[in-house]
Amino acid sequence: MRIRPLQILLALAGLWICTSVLADSGWQVVDVEGRDYLSVENIAQFYQLQIAPGADAQHVTLSAAHASIETLTNPREINVNGVKQWLSFPVLCRDGKLLVSRFDLAKTIEPCLRPAMIGNLELFNTVVLDAGHGGQDGGGHTLTGSEKDYTLDVIRDLRQSLEAKGLRVVLTRDHDEYLSLEQRADFANSIPDAVFVSVHFNSGEAEANGLEVYAMTPRGAASTSDTHAALDQLEQMPGNDFDNASLALANCVHHAVLGSLDTTDRGVKRARFAVLRLTHSPAILIEGGFMTSGADSREITDPTWRRKLAEAIVVGVRSYQNVVQYKQAPKLVADYRAEQSAANVVAVAAVASAGNSNLLPVSNHRAAFGLQHRTTMITVPARKR
Repeated sequence: MRIRPLQILLALAGLWICTSVLADSGWQVVDVEGRDYLSVENIAQFYQLQIAPGADAQHVTLSAAHASIETLTNPREINVNGVKQWLSFPVLCRDGKLLVSRFDLAKTIEPCLRPAMIGNLELFNTVVLDAGHGGQDGGGHTLTGSEKDYTLDVIRDLRQSLEAKGLRVVLTRDHDEYLSLEQRADFANSIPDAVFVSVHFNSGEAEANGLEVYAMTPRGAASTSDTHAALDQLEQMPGNDFDNASLALANCVHHAVLGSLDTTDRGVKRARFAVLRLTHSPAILIEGGFMTSGADSREITDPTWRRKLAEAIVVGVRSYQNVVQYKQAPKLVADYRAEQSAANVVAVAAVASAGNSNLLPVSNHRAAFGLQHRTTMITVPARKR
């Protein structure tokens, strides 16, 4: 049941995926074992992207001033506009050409590159905030605290900042109490004109670190943690009605956080978590870092860092709101980093103009930011004599 029967069912059920991009007569569909694929050359032509020199059967970069796509070593990962995306089906190589599934074009690449064209974007005035865990469910732990407390702290900062931006905010919990996952989804479904944001912190191997943001897995597709699709994944769930909108929200938040904080990009991922699967609105789940990682856990336990995380999430939610309301292209991770770099330059110039001679250049150490030549200046107080 793993291969052929599933592919036949997916082919029949796949009619619901059709969008304007897939209906375009310029697509040259390649059939691979019953599944539709498209060449990267065809994708580049449609989105007016240039194929960078040096492309081979394992790696290719498509780019233009407005967008970029890069295949990665893992065939289920691609980089779109500077952020790692997890595909439902692997990139294939046939006759020297790289092929991307038609499914992933419709459910990942298209909503990443043109989120304003998603068909069911709905105006919202409310954000439902969900602090992961609570009560007897403490979640992960560090030496100094529990995940349930850190998530609630972030949620409270989020509420204050979002309300300051004019949005209505409701919390699934505002104190240390246990709520089942179904209760959280039911509560979210009782709030009209809303989006749902759940905040968690991760646990894993000691070397694991970085940011993940999850959106609902499309119907009939494998989640990021799955090795292949299964027949029971053909069932249409409430969250599937908004899976493209949820991906757009996830991308807006992921770009904002990744562009604002020094953290590893673990990608925008897909899952069928209950709060994503059962929620009748765009919904995401944020894993803000690993409590089992030394570097991440030091940040997670720092109230100042948690406030920065909350502020970055707010920026991402507002970016999504602009996509929905004004069809405005969202800012990308490179935009946030450029703004941050420019702000640092202005700050350094302001200090220098004040006549302070105690300035030392230091390495920024943020190679993940792609700013290898960036230098930050710090002020050293003059020694008292």
